[in-house]
Amino acid sequence: MQFAYAREVKTMSIKAEIKASLETEFPGWRVMQTDRGRWWGLCGPLPADRRKEQDVVEADTPEDLRHKLRQLTSQIGQ
Repeated sequence: MQFAYAREVKTMSIKAEIKASLETEFPGWRVMQTDRGRWWGLCGPLPADRRKEQDVVEADTPEDLRHKLRQLTSQIGQ
């Protein structure tokens, strides 16, 4: 039982490091992972003059989320 708990704590720590890394790389974006394992990037609420911009990105992996956020932020100049 203790081994499973230690593994869960380590996994949570790794996920927190990944989240912090993504949020550092993409200022203004909040990152979360759902209970189903999907990764999300959220930016907002956006000001009125930017409301037509994409402010939510979802991905299967943190690497895929990083790739999508890089593409999006390069398009909008963030």
